[in-house]
Amino acid sequence: MPTKRIESCLHFGQLESIYRSAPVVGNICVYAAQDKAKPVAIIVPNEGNLKSLAQQNGISGEDLSELVHDEQLNELVLKELQAQGKKGGLAGIEIVEGVVMSDEEWTPQNVSACVNVYLVHLTDYL
Repeated sequence: MPTKRIESCLHFGQLESIYRSAPVVGNICVYAAQDKAKPVAIIVPNEGNLKSLAQQNGISGEDLSELVHDEQLNELVLKELQAQGKKGGLAGIEIVEGVVMSDEEWTPQNVSACVNVYLVHLTDYL
C-alpha cells in the first residue's frame, strides 16, 4: 500500500533538483499525495523554452497565461519531465505522473497560496 511510503521514500529536494534541470522548467514543486503511488509536479515554466516547445509542435499562442492551460502542451511538458527524471537516474515512484503549469512566479509572499490553488488543478492525478 503506497499511502505512507511515498512521502517517506522520496527526497523531494533531490527530485526537484533533477526535474528543475529540464529546459522547460523555471521553478518546480513536487507533490506526493499519501494515497498515490507517484508524485506530480507544479511548475512555473521557462517562458522562452515553453514557447519554443509550443512552436516546434504546432501549438499556437504567444501569451504564457494561454500556453500553460494548453492540454497538448501539458502532455509534452510531462513527457519532458519524465525523460529528464529518467536521465537523472530516477525510476518507479520517483517519476512524476502529472504536471500543472503556473504562469505566476512564486515569491515568499505567495508561494503557499499559489501551491494550494494549483493543487486543486491536480485532482485528475490525485
